[in-house]
Amino acid sequence: MLKKFSNPFRVVDKGTTHKKTIVSGDLDHIENQEIEPVYKKNGTLDYILFKHKQNRREWIRTLHLFRVASVSNEVRDKTSNEEAFKNILNDFRRDGSSLVVLYAYKPGENIIIGYGILQEGPLNKREQMVKEGRRSVNVLETQFRSAYNNIEIVPLTYDESWVIDSIYYEHMTMARGIPKADSSLGSRVGTNYSNAPKIGRQVSEILLKGMTAKTVNGQIEGYGFLFLTVFDPLPKEEIRRGISLLQNELGKADSSSQMGESENENFSFPLLFGYGFGEMFGQSEVDTIGASETETVSQGESQTRTVGTSEMNSEGMSQQTSQGTSLTNTDSSSKSEGNGGNVGASLIVQDTWNWTEGNTEGQSIAEGQSNSISQGMTETNSEGRSESNATGVTTSQSSAQGTTTSQAVGESQSQGNNQSAAGGVNMGDGAGISRQIKDHYQAFLAEILKINEVRYQSSLRDGMFDCRMMVLTEDEEAKLAAEELIKQAYMDKEAPLPIRICTFKSKEEERLMKRYVKGLVKPKALDGRNVVPERYRFSTYVTPFEATAFNLPQDNLHGYISSFDPIPPTMAYVGKMQEGAILGKQWDRNLNLQGKHNFTLTKDQLRGHIGIFGGTGTGKTVFTQRFISELHNKFDMNFLLMDWTKNHRALINQVKNPKKFRFNSFDPNLMPLHVNLVRTPQGVSDYKWNSVFAELLCFSMGLGDRSLRIITKVMKLTKEKAREGNYEPTMKHFIEEIAVLFLSRMSQHAGDRGDRSISAQIRNQMRFMPSNEQQSFGSLIERMEEWMDEEHPAFMTMCKGPFMPIEDLVRGDFVHLIEGAEIPKEIRPFVINGLAAGIFEYCAARDEKLKKPTYLIFEEAQAVLQEPTGNEPLNINETIFETMSREARNYNLFIGYVCQSPETLPPLIFDNMPIRVVFQLSSETAKSKIVSAGGRDPNRLDVDLVKWLSMKPRGMCLIRLSNFDRIQEGQFVAVKTIMNHTETMTNNFFKTLYYKKTK
Repeated sequence: MLKKFSNPFRVVDKGTTHKKTIVSGDLDHIENQEIEPVYKKNGTLDYILFKHKQNRREWIRTLHLFRVASVSNEVRDKTSNEEAFKNILNDFRRDGSSLVVLYAYKPGENIIIGYGILQEGPLNKREQMVKEGRRSVNVLETQFRSAYNNIEIVPLTYDESWVIDSIYYEHMTMARGIPKADSSLGSRVGTNYSNAPKIGRQVSEILLKGMTAKTVNGQIEGYGFLFLTVFDPLPKEEIRRGISLLQNELGKADSSSQMGESENENFSFPLLFGYGFGEMFGQSEVDTIGASETETVSQGESQTRTVGTSEMNSEGMSQQTSQGTSLTNTDSSSKSEGNGGNVGASLIVQDTWNWTEGNTEGQSIAEGQSNSISQGMTETNSEGRSESNATGVTTSQSSAQGTTTSQAVGESQSQGNNQSAAGGVNMGDGAGISRQIKDHYQAFLAEILKINEVRYQSSLRDGMFDCRMMVLTEDEEAKLAAEELIKQAYMDKEAPLPIRICTFKSKEEERLMKRYVKGLVKPKALDGRNVVPERYRFSTYVTPFEATAFNLPQDNLHGYISSFDPIPPTMAYVGKMQEGAILGKQWDRNLNLQGKHNFTLTKDQLRGHIGIFGGTGTGKTVFTQRFISELHNKFDMNFLLMDWTKNHRALINQVKNPKKFRFNSFDPNLMPLHVNLVRTPQGVSDYKWNSVFAELLCFSMGLGDRSLRIITKVMKLTKEKAREGNYEPTMKHFIEEIAVLFLSRMSQHAGDRGDRSISAQIRNQMRFMPSNEQQSFGSLIERMEEWMDEEHPAFMTMCKGPFMPIEDLVRGDFVHLIEGAEIPKEIRPFVINGLAAGIFEYCAARDEKLKKPTYLIFEEAQAVLQEPTGNEPLNINETIFETMSREARNYNLFIGYVCQSPETLPPLIFDNMPIRVVFQLSSETAKSKIVSAGGRDPNRLDVDLVKWLSMKPRGMCLIRLSNFDRIQEGQFVAVKTIMNHTETMTNNFFKTLYYKKTK
């Protein structure tokens, strides 16, 4: 493992292993002429046209863009995110086209994360380039949709025209480098973190978060910027050229290490502390071509062990041959001056033992020349003069085995000031250029070259891209911020190349480069350094994996959402269905787009009850209108809709034959419905209906068994008197008969108490009635107040005729809308239960089914459906709606329930719904009930489906059919409702429209 320094890349930047002069290419002169955004008729951006003139020729480029507005939180899994983007890059191999990544932000606007296709050509090819660009960007968009689940891709519009304006920013930064690996703990899914390896590269998040983090007066404002990255696929020949260059430089580095020959042009000299290397202390640049002057002062203690036999031939004062074993203890000081030639260093290992004792006094001066030849392949030629003063006693005995011959031929010259200090025990040279440092840099440079070679070799299979990174900012402060963030995103001590904020030779070159950037023209200024594989000065060659740093951000940003759960995989896309009533378009869960296939229901599939569930404003009303109009127009089915909201009047415009549309309300001033619930439906016996009426009235109003007996008796008496008087009994007669019975019962209990006023008699006589009987009559009379007030809508519509027989509500061809907003909530359950019971008893009493399938649809069904709890005063086993859920379909009669809370429906009713349509829900109980009813596990395996029920957008629903023949047909299907035109109509407007369309 290489030792890390604060900036080791100076070796690559300046430490090239060739002796040629580095020549950087110049930019060609260009002139920008025009930047023209072209919009479609609907206001969306078609493409951006760039024009420039170069070498007296006019060129154009077309940029087709799309914007990614959101993506599911699956993008937070780093491995999936990188793999998705890498696949897109691997598939991008289009001659003459470049892939563009665009990040843009302006204070007060949303972040734009865009991807697009850039094409270049002569002016006369514009039309062809535009067509090709449209096809290519559509293919790229398809690739993104295929790679990322639930991605939202939208076009740029007039509202984002500031993106084009930001091209004119005057402050520019060019960058080169390979993005660093992500330093987070690994994959992030939702809010859970895992300890995955550091594998991600994420330039987008660092840059986008940083550039939008500026605050002004405590509020986030951010910097205005435009970050453009252009990827051009590299041809195989260029990759092979890079491999050849790297192998050549790697061979030189290896050869230099083996030959002991250093050609580095600059080094940083170390300050030695004790053993080994310490921190860098100062730095010097030395051009080593020839001789060097070295002045060294050393003082210390040394022990030497030599193994081998040494022979030295010297032209001068000394020649020595020794054999034996010696031990030397020397206390000496020396001073040496001279000129030495030293291009390399030779290390000799000998097998020798020496033992020496001596006592020497004197002074010696030696001058001469030395030639040596060593196996280390180092050539040295040195001339020098040395003076030494030594005092000591020496006794020597030596034994040596081996032979070493050294000869140095060469010349070196060095300029520079070098200082070295050693304390403690120092192993190594004390001054000058240390061989150990040279070896380290040689190894480091060789490893960098090897890493690059591996990158390029693998790229023969995976491909590479010429990457250009450009940042335009609104001011100098934003430019500095962008540069620092880029360094943070790119600087990696283990990467083959560092980030470089590109510098320019002159102000003129910088101005010229701005023209290149603003026109998206590729600058082809040659880079003359052999050790850098890139051909051009402002380009970086990156692999598809390294380019994944420009994939989709994982975190939520300004106007960009990546935190929502994807549509669960349990959603089925059925595809082509049988011809039938079209309720909407199937939704593709992978692409998060409306599919081409309709969701249809055949007439056979519609022979069952339906439940339509969802919160307020989620789309129930629109779907209900679509369901009614489509089934009526397609299959001529009949519908009776009970509405409390006045939201379904638009049905009159959706029915194919408006003359079949009927309307009534319980408003006495708007086509009132006069219905008599006391009257026995056709074909039903009085005994049967009296019992049903009494049970409905008691259950819906909370009355007990005694009240039930009283009501049954009163119903019988009311109808007997009506037949005797030849009139139709109504709720008015029913209530009057209750009062008569009440007075009669009081009189029986009290007897004759004197001649008093009627009110006094009633008060006095009530004291003698049993308390339970008194309470029963009191509760009955109290609950009949609405029918006792002649001005009340309930009295005017249910006590005054002429009346519509209940059976007429289901006769003929019709879509019948009945509005009941004027019915008080206190009596609403009785009225609705009475109408439903009358229709059902009429159908049950017939010898044949209804001629046409007929649906009774109840809006806000939870307000009228009551499930027995067992605590009611009247104990009943089954409500009328539960009975209808079991038996109504036998008479071609079906029930539809539209409600916000499916969990409030009685289980028998909910379980007998073969068609369930579910819009957005918030109740956990409701969601679990829906999911489990569909055969899924809401607690473990299908938790994602439960969560998604709370996140569906308005107008999207889940539809599941339980009356299927194949198991594949019983899956949840996501459907986007077809939006029929709906509008709120005033009474006067609707009345005018109704008479116009129906008469």
